[in-house]
Amino acid sequence: MSDWVEVVGEEKNLRRRQAQTAAANLGVRFDAEAVAGRPADALLALSDDVDLMVVGWRRWGPAKRLLLGSTGEALMHDAACPVVAVPRPTPPASR
Repeated sequence: MSDWVEVVGEEKNLRRRQAQTAAANLGVRFDAEAVAGRPADALLALSDDVDLMVVGWRRWGPAKRLLLGSTGEALMHDAACPVVAVPRPTPPASR
């Protein structure tokens, strides 16, 4: 197995464990799947089968209050379900 495949597998497992811990702490149910390719394409395909999508919003750059990333923009414009964009909290030092 190549090194990059092993690293991707380890990262996927780490993220799954983190999501399981967060879901258990909140008392919610979740399903996780890792797919290769452009995130917007995979999420747009998924939007046909869900009631709501929630996308994170990093708020980077000078127009941080106005712009979503490319994935968020694609979902807001083309998703088959409602989409909620949740901004990353502003660190206390920059408030």
